[in-house]
Amino acid sequence: MTLDARDVRQPIEGFGAAFTDSSAYQLTRLKKRNPTHYAQVMQHLFNTRTGLGLNVMRVPMGSSDFTAESHHWTDADRQGPREDPLHYFALSPAETSRLIPVIKDALAINPSMHIVATPWSAPAWMKEHHSLIGQEGGSLRPEYYNAWADYFVRWIRGLKAHGVPVWGVTVQNEPYFAPADYPGMPYSASELATFTKSYLAPALKAANLRPVIVAHDHNWANATEAKDELSGDRSFVGAVGWHCYNNEAGTSTMTAVHRIYPDLPQHVTECSSDTASGDLIRYSTAELALRSTQHWARSVVLWNLALGPGGTPHLGGCQGCRGLLTVTDTGESWTPIRDQLGQVARFVRPGAWHISSTEETGGVVTSAFVNRDGTQVLVAHNPTTATVAFSTRWTDRGGFDYRLPAGATVTFRAARLP
Repeated sequence: MTLDARDVRQPIEGFGAAFTDSSAYQLTRLKKRNPTHYAQVMQHLFNTRTGLGLNVMRVPMGSSDFTAESHHWTDADRQGPREDPLHYFALSPAETSRLIPVIKDALAINPSMHIVATPWSAPAWMKEHHSLIGQEGGSLRPEYYNAWADYFVRWIRGLKAHGVPVWGVTVQNEPYFAPADYPGMPYSASELATFTKSYLAPALKAANLRPVIVAHDHNWANATEAKDELSGDRSFVGAVGWHCYNNEAGTSTMTAVHRIYPDLPQHVTECSSDTASGDLIRYSTAELALRSTQHWARSVVLWNLALGPGGTPHLGGCQGCRGLLTVTDTGESWTPIRDQLGQVARFVRPGAWHISSTEETGGVVTSAFVNRDGTQVLVAHNPTTATVAFSTRWTDRGGFDYRLPAGATVTFRAARLP
């Protein structure tokens, strides 16, 4: 394989996972039980000098399938009067008692962290069939487009009032899917573009809020819908987000979109990598991160940050999902997801640039980067079932040979040249 540091591609925002309510619940349990271990875990996850330096973190705006509550919820389940439909809006106890405190602890370690907010559903009273559940609830009623845009404004302001800045928002989690047992809200591509352009973007601007608006937030397999969303006026869209599920086309979809919109940043906003078999996941964590950055992703964000045994607690949705950390009643342990993500996140720092390298050699998947301090990083992962020998040539510093065992990931770091 060949690396060429002279051929610079996209900047890297960072790597991360999701602060779901379930993750916040498990981390809060750990903090109460063993504050010392909690502090060590948080330093390992978010410290940019000694830890993984996770830098892009996704946060549900209300309930998702991963909540510790006994029911699904939003922050405005009660409808207000006609003149102020969101009169009863308030951040939920789940958010104020565990989610926000955990995020603030992370921000204290890494103040430059990017928080990306995502809704799973509008309040039931805004929807066609008056239910949060995707298949039961239907889509957002047009007469509530203004109120739903105002919900974004109030939610972002609410977090800001608690000391949590929101860097970006996606318009809807998986807008082309209506889940059977957890919140969801389907849109057509034209409905999504209309809501974003004519309601959400103006509401944020009027409120003097400037989060990056991330379009799509769905699978690579839905590339046609993504292109339809972006085909008109996209001046209000700051990025496009992708999920890894049920994707025959895979990460190459991002390169196809890059050819059409070369200046549009792309991010992988969710992937439950390394879950139980049969959950439509094509890539391991390491392969996902490497192939995604090879195909123009500026960040890669996994799903839950921390869960209990068996992926608990959750209310519908994924069976077999795992986080980077497993929290039990008596202790905590890291999963292989942490190990694989750490091979990239720990050495490729925010502000790095992806540089040209051979994507695949003999089955070994790679991606290469140059950090701000001039250090070059090559990460290689072997998803095959056999050891693979490969040769590497660095255009500015020679090369070497290496044998990578099956399933293994290796990171090479070269110091800045004098």
